[in-house]
Amino acid sequence: MRAFYKLPRLYVTGEIVQGDDIVLPKDQGHFLSRVLRRTVGDQVRLFNGNDGEYLASITHISKRETVLSAGEQIRTLEPPPDIWLLFAPIKHKRNVFIVEKATELGAALIQPVITARTTSRINIDKMQAHVIEAAEQTERLDLPQIRDAQKLEHILAGWDKSRTLVFADEGGDAKPAATALAKIKAPAAILIGPEGGFTADERAMLRASPIASPLALALEFCVLTLLLPQPWRFGKRSAVIGKSVTPDPISRLHDPFSGQALSRVCHNCGRKCLVF
Repeated sequence: MRAFYKLPRLYVTGEIVQGDDIVLPKDQGHFLSRVLRRTVGDQVRLFNGNDGEYLASITHISKRETVLSAGEQIRTLEPPPDIWLLFAPIKHKRNVFIVEKATELGAALIQPVITARTTSRINIDKMQAHVIEAAEQTERLDLPQIRDAQKLEHILAGWDKSRTLVFADEGGDAKPAATALAKIKAPAAILIGPEGGFTADERAMLRASPIASPLALALEFCVLTLLLPQPWRFGKRSAVIGKSVTPDPISRLHDPFSGQALSRVCHNCGRKCLVF
């Protein structure tokens, strides 16, 4: 894997079969040839969310199209822990931050939730583009599913009882996050409420759920605080590799359980990365 790490990495939508030609969309072809200055004979890495990761060689570049030839498979897909993220949309840039970090940290599904105090909307197509970019940059081999926004009461009415629901409860009388998360196993879901918090009626509905976690952080940091501990709690040590996080606010975050900084120098690439 490390031998190929510096090669560009692209997400493609079709099946990847060794020896087959793959024609890139115009935007990816432009990015590869004009931005990255790659030419015929250069190698890239490809993934499609299902078949792992493959080497590929550029066989043709023109203004009209860029063609790759798929080579050997270099990584197989290992499904991430079955953790969902449900969140009430907030400001656009913060929505992007939430979706990107949820992708990087291994969420299997991202579900926008409409609550009584939700004031923002979310563009699913744009969020999908941010998901792909985050997966390309952080070595993730699959993509989280993104669902259309739904009202909180509709989600709870159809909830699968086998999936534990954790929600950030600002009421102050719930279990501490460290205590609540220590007992959780996948499948699970994390729910983050809107700016201003859940209403009394919404909290009453949610109290029927198995676990509640109070957190006093900005909403987008709630996502990080709850998602970051999950891989090692579910038996999988992970690293978000190669994604520079400076001067991103995340570089100032600390693990709420150990107190250690979440960003440190990565042994894979020598840059500052999220390591947990």
